[in-house]
Amino acid sequence: MNRRVLGHAALYSLGEIVPKAVRILLLPVFTRYLVPEEYGILAYTSAVMAFLFSVSTLSLNTYVIRFYFDFAPEDEASRRKLIGNVFVFLALFNALLTGLAILIGPWILGASGVSIPFFPYFLMALGTNFFNVLSVIPLAAYRIKKQAGKFVLLSVSQAVLQTVVSLVLVVGFGVGLIGMYWSSLCVGASFAGIYFFVIYRHGTFTLDLRQIGRGLAFAVPIIPATISYLVIDMVDRIMLETHVALDRLGLYSVAYTLGFGMTVVIQGGYRAFEPELFQHYTRPDFPAIYDRIKRTFMFVVLVAGTALALFSPEVIALMTAPKFHEADTIVPIVVLAACLRAVGILYSVMLVAYKKTTVNTAIVIVAATVNILANLVLIPSLGIIGAAWSTVLSFAVLAPLSYIICERSGILRVRGLLVKDALAFLVAILAVWGTVYAWRPEGFVWSIVVKGALWLAVIGLLGAIYGIWRDLPRLLSRRSKADGGSS
Repeated sequence: MNRRVLGHAALYSLGEIVPKAVRILLLPVFTRYLVPEEYGILAYTSAVMAFLFSVSTLSLNTYVIRFYFDFAPEDEASRRKLIGNVFVFLALFNALLTGLAILIGPWILGASGVSIPFFPYFLMALGTNFFNVLSVIPLAAYRIKKQAGKFVLLSVSQAVLQTVVSLVLVVGFGVGLIGMYWSSLCVGASFAGIYFFVIYRHGTFTLDLRQIGRGLAFAVPIIPATISYLVIDMVDRIMLETHVALDRLGLYSVAYTLGFGMTVVIQGGYRAFEPELFQHYTRPDFPAIYDRIKRTFMFVVLVAGTALALFSPEVIALMTAPKFHEADTIVPIVVLAACLRAVGILYSVMLVAYKKTTVNTAIVIVAATVNILANLVLIPSLGIIGAAWSTVLSFAVLAPLSYIICERSGILRVRGLLVKDALAFLVAILAVWGTVYAWRPEGFVWSIVVKGALWLAVIGLLGAIYGIWRDLPRLLSRRSKADGGSS
């Protein structure tokens, strides 16, 4: 992984970290002004909107990123048309979809026996979803042009402003849960103009249905995969609504807010390396490029994941009100699921690069089926802990399946990397199990000291497993030569 890609990964990670860090840092505030039942309502509507968002985008952002590089660099007109055409189509499609959802939404909720009212919660969430869809292609444009700074500025500013408005409404004006929905809707609407301006700068507003047809032919097979990923991520919260009280669902939501903080690392790396892999996968030296990216990516993911899982009890105790402290036993399980997802994500990207979207979709559908079956079995007996383990099981199926298909298709043959992943996970899991579940050091300060020392030992072992310490002198040598040449 070269320095430019690492720099972009760091910027994208920053773009993920800042919004989530702000939300996590404000947990002590919101958990005192909102009760667990209200967190349950927010978690349920967010899960439903996540499914709608996947349908709303039609996975056409992946089509734009994948086929942008098929046009010659000098054919700027065709590249601009691709960006603008997909943006216009998604805006029109989502206006129709949102109107339809408003018409039939109350009937669907009533027929499903959902206790959360459509007005105002789902109505406002639908409006927010429409404006969120408008951001997809502008952000994709920044990614394919490798303008990570602008991507981060736009995404971070919206997320931070939304959090600030939520704080003002919930704490300053005391409007309660509805303030969270108002902040999302109003800030999303205010950024719509910015998204149109980004497309004006990088695209051409047009509507070419023939190109959209080609895009849908490529992207439609990806939609079931996207929805299946959401099944794995979100269906547990929908199923929990009918099996546990809303306060338990609220605990689960807080655990996921912290545990899936791992996505800041995973998504940051993914957004940086996806365009690189799409652009260079036909090069003769690509296996070596992939090897470096994969090893570096998993090292960073597991270092961050081990830290988050190890210190989750202390973080939960510091960041939330006592009524939420029980969530600390769920966070490490959620972190494990996120790290397992990271294993498979690079294989999935390669399947898409080689246009094997149907095969990739089939793999994710299998994992989603495992998730649903596991939730049906585990939630009635284990509740929110069973829901968390269901997510782990699904990603534990997805990652090796993706690897097997890549190897048998001749796309990649990196069996050694899979062995490294298995060994690295074993090291991290033993460390977390030993000091979070089997035995907890007594006293806050002593716990931090013991876990900190253990974490440093884990970093050393992970670096040895992935060959990071072996590569480090060569990377430092290259940097010193580059600095010497520039001087």
